[in-house]
This record gives sequence, C-alpha cells and structure tokens, in this order.
Amino acid sequence: MLRFVTLTLIGIAFVTYLIVIGQMSLNALLLFFPFTMIPYLLIAAVVMRWRSIGSQLVCLFATIAYLAWFAYVYLDATVWHPDAQSPIAFAFVSNYAAPVLFILWLVAYAFEWNARSQSYS
Repeated sequence: MLRFVTLTLIGIAFVTYLIVIGQMSLNALLLFFPFTMIPYLLIAAVVMRWRSIGSQLVCLFATIAYLAWFAYVYLDATVWHPDAQSPIAFAFVSNYAAPVLFILWLVAYAFEWNARSQSYS
C-alpha cells in the first residue's frame, strides 16, 4: 500500500512537471528534467526494491519532502519573484535537496537492512 502511494505521488509529480514546465518550452522540459526529476527516479527505484514498512514510510516522506521543496522553488522562481533568470533555479533544485535526501535514503536503508537481518536470523 505504501509503495502504491509513493509511486502514485511520483507519477503525479511527473505529470505535473510535464504540464507546468512543458508550458515554458520543450527545450526547458528536456534541459531541466535531469536536474529536477532524478530524485524521483531514485526514490521510485528504491521503493520498488526495498520491502520493509519502515523504508517505505521513509521513502514516502522523502517523496513528500522533495515535492514540497520543488513546489516552493517553483513558486518562488515563477510566481513570487519572477525574473528572466528564474528558470536557472531549477538546475539547482536537486542539488540543494541532495543532503536531506541522502540522509533519508540512509535511514530507509537502515530500516531495510534491519528488516532483512531479522528475517535471516
């Protein structure tokens, strides 16, 4: 169930990204995709592989946290402080989120490792 919720949120984020950033131009969509969507792809891969409840919860939290961070950066760059150079902020969205996401992924891995070590013993 948690896997489904996480993957659904990631799917909604992808569709929203395609609609919102795609309105700028196709070049902007393709240029900013690696900088903005790689964390979602990593979370989706981790969610599909790890099965413990703790790791699924942490990955769901990481998805929601990155979604909130991306929404904040998008609103700040395009609505609250629009400027000709505002889209450059999208190139740094995942870089600024990386330290927090790495910590969350390590916590999720710890839950998964703990669940696997208990199942083997």
